[in-house]
Amino acid sequence: MKPSLGDRIKEKVFFTPNKTPDQQRTIFFRRILTALIVIVLSVAVVHLVMYLIYQDLEFAFFLVGDLITLLVCLAVWEFQLNRRSRLASIILLVATTILITVCFPIDILDRVLLLYSVPIILASFIITPASSFIFALLATFGYSLFFFLRPLGLEYNYIAILFLFFMAMMSWLVARMMDRSYRTLSVAYDETIQSWRKTLDQRTQPEEGHLQEPLDLTLKLARVMKIPEKALDFLRRGVLLHDIGKMSIPDRILLKKGKLTDWEWEVMRMYPTYAYQ
Repeated sequence: MKPSLGDRIKEKVFFTPNKTPDQQRTIFFRRILTALIVIVLSVAVVHLVMYLIYQDLEFAFFLVGDLITLLVCLAVWEFQLNRRSRLASIILLVATTILITVCFPIDILDRVLLLYSVPIILASFIITPASSFIFALLATFGYSLFFFLRPLGLEYNYIAILFLFFMAMMSWLVARMMDRSYRTLSVAYDETIQSWRKTLDQRTQPEEGHLQEPLDLTLKLARVMKIPEKALDFLRRGVLLHDIGKMSIPDRILLKKGKLTDWEWEVMRMYPTYAYQ
């Protein structure tokens, strides 16, 4: 049964349940970064066209800022490709916070506070749940620094600061709920796999070490290949289920003591296909 259009959109835009929380954050980060690069490129083209038409140095200044932002995004993308997603996420959000601080006039601090909410919300979903509070503190420090060093006769906006921490709290709660949902799903998934494995073993009566030796070798090879520890659960599950397709092989063929006929071998060779299906 093919997934519906709504399910495909949900899988592309939002988190997928068969990924670990860290994998989900990496996927979400890639989508955010890709969208940001597209936006920056689009804005850079507009500024270039405006400069060519009006020959105004202001547009040239904006274009230089666009190119610097694009270089930062590409550097972050390179970090992400080298499996340093968390460092890439931190660099991107810190750079975003700094750009918000330095690129807006000081006399519109309240608008700056509103923009600070973007990295605060994203931090919980692309770094760790608690990191939103760190970015809320960073935003508060930036706001306070400019407020006290460049007094403009404005009142300190305590309500906006509290609202930033409220948003950090909500982001943290949602990210924690998603992590907890994954852990619950993962436990149920592992229990189901173990049940399938036990059912198959009771049917086939495999030799001692039939499963443990391939499992040990697979995990050892994965570590030599420097596959992240977080991904080893998926490999372990794959080894546990590597011959689950034999559940579809008739007993007279699967448990036959003598030599299999050519036709019976053809049936036996179908078990990987049955496992996939």
